[in-house]
Amino acid sequence: MVANLIFRLILVPALGFLAALAFNTFFIVVAVEAAGPTLAPRIISTDTVWTKANSPYIVPTAYGGTDIFATLTIEPGVMVKFQPTQSSGPIAGLSVVLGGTLVAEGTETEPIIFTSLLDDTAGGDTNGDGSSTEASPGDWGLIGAYASTMRLKHTIVGYGGDMFEGVPVPVSIRRKVAPSRLSPSVVTLASIGQNTPSVRLAGSARDPSMLEIYSGNLTIEYSTLHHSAGFGLFVISDTAPTIVNNIIRDNADGLAFDSEVPVVLSGNRFEGNAQYGLMNFGYFVVDARENWWGHNSGPRVASNPEGVGERISGNVLYDPWIGKVVNHPPELSYPSEAGYYYDGVDPAISFMNASPVFKVVYTDADGDAPLWIRVEVDGVSYPMSAASGEDGDYANGETFIFTPSLSTFSKGYHYFHFAVSDTTTTALLPADSQSFFEVRNVPVILVPGILGTEMKKGEDTLWLNLGRLLTDIGDEFMDPLAMNEDGTPADAGVAIGDVIRKVSVVDVSLYDYFGGLIDELQLNGYSEGTDLFVFPYDWRLDIQGNSVRLKEKIDTVLSQTFSDKVNIMAHSMGGLVAKQYILDNQHSKIDKLIFVGTPHLGAPKAFKALMFGDTFDIPKFVDQLEIKKIVYNMFSVYQLLPSQAYFDIANGYYFDATSADPDDYKLLDFSETMALLAKDYNFNGLMAALRLHSYALDNLDLTNTGIASYNVSGCNTASISMIVRRNMEINLGEDLDTEYLLYLSEGDGTVPLNSSEAVNIPADRRFYLRGAEHSRMPSQPSIRQFINQILNYPTNFSSLPDGVIADSSQCKLEGKLVSVHSPVELHIYDDQGNHVGPNYDDSIDENIPGVVYEVLDDNKFAFLPKDENQNYTVKLNATDVGAFNMRIMTIDDSQNTETVYYNQVPIAASSYGEMLISGTSVDDYLSFDPDGDGELEDIPASAVLDSSQSQDLAPPSTTMEISGTAGNNEWYRSALEVFLFALDDNAGVLKTEYSLDNGATWQTYTAPFTIEEEGRMLVLYRSIDRAGNYEAIQSREIFIDFTSPEARITFNPDDLDINIIGLDNLSAVTVSEYDNVAILADEAGNTTTLEFEEKDRRKLLGATLVSIKYNGIEVLQDKNNWLRYHWEYNEKKGLKELTQAITVKDDFKVLAIYHAKHNITSVMIKENDEKTKNYYPGLVLIWAKTHNGEIIYELH
Repeated sequence: MVANLIFRLILVPALGFLAALAFNTFFIVVAVEAAGPTLAPRIISTDTVWTKANSPYIVPTAYGGTDIFATLTIEPGVMVKFQPTQSSGPIAGLSVVLGGTLVAEGTETEPIIFTSLLDDTAGGDTNGDGSSTEASPGDWGLIGAYASTMRLKHTIVGYGGDMFEGVPVPVSIRRKVAPSRLSPSVVTLASIGQNTPSVRLAGSARDPSMLEIYSGNLTIEYSTLHHSAGFGLFVISDTAPTIVNNIIRDNADGLAFDSEVPVVLSGNRFEGNAQYGLMNFGYFVVDARENWWGHNSGPRVASNPEGVGERISGNVLYDPWIGKVVNHPPELSYPSEAGYYYDGVDPAISFMNASPVFKVVYTDADGDAPLWIRVEVDGVSYPMSAASGEDGDYANGETFIFTPSLSTFSKGYHYFHFAVSDTTTTALLPADSQSFFEVRNVPVILVPGILGTEMKKGEDTLWLNLGRLLTDIGDEFMDPLAMNEDGTPADAGVAIGDVIRKVSVVDVSLYDYFGGLIDELQLNGYSEGTDLFVFPYDWRLDIQGNSVRLKEKIDTVLSQTFSDKVNIMAHSMGGLVAKQYILDNQHSKIDKLIFVGTPHLGAPKAFKALMFGDTFDIPKFVDQLEIKKIVYNMFSVYQLLPSQAYFDIANGYYFDATSADPDDYKLLDFSETMALLAKDYNFNGLMAALRLHSYALDNLDLTNTGIASYNVSGCNTASISMIVRRNMEINLGEDLDTEYLLYLSEGDGTVPLNSSEAVNIPADRRFYLRGAEHSRMPSQPSIRQFINQILNYPTNFSSLPDGVIADSSQCKLEGKLVSVHSPVELHIYDDQGNHVGPNYDDSIDENIPGVVYEVLDDNKFAFLPKDENQNYTVKLNATDVGAFNMRIMTIDDSQNTETVYYNQVPIAASSYGEMLISGTSVDDYLSFDPDGDGELEDIPASAVLDSSQSQDLAPPSTTMEISGTAGNNEWYRSALEVFLFALDDNAGVLKTEYSLDNGATWQTYTAPFTIEEEGRMLVLYRSIDRAGNYEAIQSREIFIDFTSPEARITFNPDDLDINIIGLDNLSAVTVSEYDNVAILADEAGNTTTLEFEEKDRRKLLGATLVSIKYNGIEVLQDKNNWLRYHWEYNEKKGLKELTQAITVKDDFKVLAIYHAKHNITSVMIKENDEKTKNYYPGLVLIWAKTHNGEIIYELH
């Protein structure tokens, strides 16, 4: 006996064994009397009991331990100590083989201890070496069962794990690679007595084990496995072991399994194991739930990222584990708040302008904050945050909220649930299904402009019917569209149809108004009748009335779609309809408002439509004179006239240069323009325009209305900004020939930029389209893409479609304006043969992009853009005999930099001309065929004007000077030489003309001209400057008379005297008599002097004309010229007889005798030696007349 006392190690549980797994266990060693130690035998082949009395039992290394072939029962309180392995000797251990059984079942107070002989803490200093040695892992080998049974209960096994013969395995050994599956050796009786460990180990090298079982039955309960140099326990078995309520601590590795059946272990405590607490090398699962892993967080394994306890590997179930903090799962519920109580989202139907808001109530009985909480929509997670005002009291429930940004969710149905984790448990709401919500587009209403809606009468389409426009000359089929003077329809049978979409003829699309835009929106998720609507209306009517109809449309759409807002895209006049709606409805129901080509302040094009007709840029198959007729009483057209606000920024648009006095030329102001229109046009329409364009409408501030307003203006398409009317010829105040000029500015071809951008919205919402075509703007590719971009939520302008810009400084005109004035047709062709110009039916082709064509009476204008280096062929065809003027105005950077002017080119009905025009062409020669015979000649330009001269609207002035002999009373008494002097203060004088036939023909003044013909003559004269300004025709009446008057000398029976009367075919003659001298004078001051010698006046009057002088020059001097008169009266003082005799020497004698009794006069004449006698009834008088210095006679 080594000693009479052993130390008994007692395991004292605190709060029971299970509780001890979670708390420290302490041991009490007491000294007891014992008969041992007892040396264990090499082989146990019969049932054996190791008693407490013979304890401790020593298992030596000398023969490699004890092999148990029978049943070894160990009593409670027994200690089994194993001799430590020597440096090169065998290993001590127990091997239960070939059906053997090891039963070691201690009690809580008397556990059975298997330990190292060097362990003085168990049974004292058994080896008697004092404190010089102490137990270490790997001191001894293992306890193994091989095809046998081992039952351990309340045992303590420690410091084993040495499996290499003679070589201790220190605790620092760590497993580097997982061992391959180990198979037990076949053990036979032949092996008994052999001093080798082969009976216990076969296979490849692996970490050692302190306990192991191969294909046997194993039960380990309430035991402690500690300080193994390898595995505390390794199990390879086809029978499920029982391993419960044990402590596995401070081993290199705790437990390892490579079993062919599932393994269940529970209630065990793993702690302090150097590498792994548990390893499973097998295929079958090891159910290791409800075990302690050294930390409340659980084992360290990838699937438990928070775990910091023992490591585990392989196919192991571990959750839940002992020590895991008891956690109440979080709860999610819907708020009681209205709109959220059903499914946590409000609204359940939302629109793109206002995202749905998600709310959920999170409750955790432990008061734990959520690790995360989110709403998962269509599989995408969105984190939620605590709602404002929450205090963090999760036990009583906290509301969490998620407010997505606009456009987070696309149009359609979306499925969602709420999810939360408190680090331990995840909860879903709904738990096993999905809720859903719907996102809809904000409904869009497309509002067309004037002419943008079909007009029908019964089954007949009046507008827009391109088929009939192409075939009907004059287009009078549209007459039913005319209106009454009060602005009401003249034909009550006319009704609206659909908006104009795409118009085709024979399946060829000729015009796209709203069709392309609608297609674009539908491609981007809109559906007509669901969230896309059109607003057709009668565009002939008053805009204010149509705004009421728009309100009705908006209310209908809101009711149909359940939306509280609509988006509006309004084109042209439709923008004014929308603005009037906003003005009349303070609480607008519009979210986004897009103006496209809106004439906010009107457009001069409306004035042109009234004055000359127009097509408002609709395909010009229409006869614009028909348009002029039907718009005469159309209030909407009057309401499109420029308003007072337009004049405030542009000063005006109609320049009147028709006065004979240039000082009266003027740009009409608003009142003057309205007065001009009131003379010939509908006064009620003008009043409607005044009512519409109030200060409130034209200055409507959309920045603070809650409406996101956007404005798109045409940018660099030529648009009418001013019309100039002037008279080429003015004759004494009579208007003979009117010429019009156009001034163009940036715009969209119809609406000038200064009107289309005159809207009060933020600067960053103003946009411009290069290459705009007013009537096609809504469906031009760039605009329809941009409209869709604006309608997106949120609106993003980081990139813009091609042609859409945000800088109006880039909106400049670049091109040439060609105009002809007179009876010629103007045709334009591009390099591809596309045509702009008149057709046979007076409609207008407009097939060249960017070319703008206008007609004002006989004045035709074509703007040819040059911003893309275009080339054009301009062709002129005469339509009548006469002459034409032509201008080619170069426009750079919106400024008229040069004008080439052709003045009064004569034409015949067959004349033809052409010119090639480009951005770089000079344009100063016109190839012209005046006779239509195919022979072209180059006609030079009349003038080339610079920028300043091109702006000249003032005519030159001409004065006349005359050289000649002045007479009296503005008469001239000689031939005259006429001088004309012309002045012009800008462009310079082109030519001066005069006419001497009252304007029937005109001659170009090149030098003074002479007038020799006597009489009264009206001289007309004028000058034309190099800018084509015609001076009002000036006139001066010239009086020339250098011939003296003649005299008629006759006897007056009433006063018995000679009467002298002056004769002049140009002016009146005065006669002055002085004694025997009579002086005749005409108005020019020419005189004739007659000198007489008188004889007797009682019964006989005789006189001799002795001298005739013309202007003081004597032309007759002869005393043989007699005039004699003899008379007799009866008693009643009546003439009884009268004798008249005139004798001109060597020329003639005339004797006339009147007899009152017979009332007959006998006349005897001797002339040229011939005598005649005739009788005449009544009294015949003889007149003597002077004629070019001679005396002649006449009978009267």
